[in-house]
Amino acid sequence: MPGGEDWEEIDTIPVPILGTGPLGEVFSQAGGGALGRYRIIRLLANGGMSKVYQAHDTALDREVALKVLAPELAHDPVRVERFRLEARRVAALRHPYIVPLLDYGEQAGRLFLVMPFYPAALREVLQERGTLRFDEVVGVTVQLAAALDSAHLHGIIHRDVKPENILLDERGNALLTDFGIAKAAPTAPNNLATAAPVRAIEASQNPIASLEYSAPEHLLGRPTDARTDVYGMGVVVFEMLTACVPYPLVSDRVYTTLVRMLTERPQPPSTLAPQPLPVGVDAVVLRALESDPRRRYPSAGAFSAALSSLSNGAGGAMDGSSSARIPTLPPMPGYRQRPSPPPGTGNLSRLPE
Repeated sequence: MPGGEDWEEIDTIPVPILGTGPLGEVFSQAGGGALGRYRIIRLLANGGMSKVYQAHDTALDREVALKVLAPELAHDPVRVERFRLEARRVAALRHPYIVPLLDYGEQAGRLFLVMPFYPAALREVLQERGTLRFDEVVGVTVQLAAALDSAHLHGIIHRDVKPENILLDERGNALLTDFGIAKAAPTAPNNLATAAPVRAIEASQNPIASLEYSAPEHLLGRPTDARTDVYGMGVVVFEMLTACVPYPLVSDRVYTTLVRMLTERPQPPSTLAPQPLPVGVDAVVLRALESDPRRRYPSAGAFSAALSSLSNGAGGAMDGSSSARIPTLPPMPGYRQRPSPPPGTGNLSRLPE
């Protein structure tokens, strides 16, 4: 789910959320309330800085995801500027595997972002199935790598790659979301990503994503770059193959987990996976999880190319372009399949049912 923090999935019990704002509204998980033209349907996820709702766009008659800055942070200039910075960065990223920004606004002191609504994330698929087939893992990895390479090309490091932030459309394609704790790359061009006020906001705090998916250099407060996201990709791939993460956090022992990241190599995924994996998978995945970023793949695309080269019958590396045949996850239950776009418009092949 979008958000830039560790998210708490919400159950079905109606509870008041956001409190009573200047508009005299009380949003509840059961629905009710509105923010401008957006009618709240239900709460999807709850983070430290913001909350995400499913909402109905009454002007365009469509379902959307509405990310709202927590009201108690409305007078925190750093948090407000970080939220606005996320909006500007997402708006600058136009890629088929990045969740786009549809709208941004402020209503009675409440800042919000509007994005397309996707009913499922990779996390829910993993909770239901445990692991994915290797060809499905390759499909998700190729699409995720294409999204990250595009962000890196624009000078943006995501720093929060995890299954909750990989959404799935009705065709099973993976889309990257949540640039809430993204940061400008050290070598980014002198543009929106690296303007002086942006650097000041980023230097004011060093937010950490989910520890189990964070690269060691991020946890240690050291410089981050594209290889930081390669590490996060490696953890996600490891989990898709094995149903566990390389370094589980036990009893909130953050220091112990960090020491293990720096001193121990993860267990080879082939020894944990419930199904046989192609020869070479261990070396590919463990390289992405190196504690020293200099020993990782230099880019997300390089990692996905190495993984996809192990697929049976793969016709060369798949780079996420519209001409590549990318396996996707099966359509999610309850989805209404959209008609395929005309030939040549970038439609992606589905796995056989």
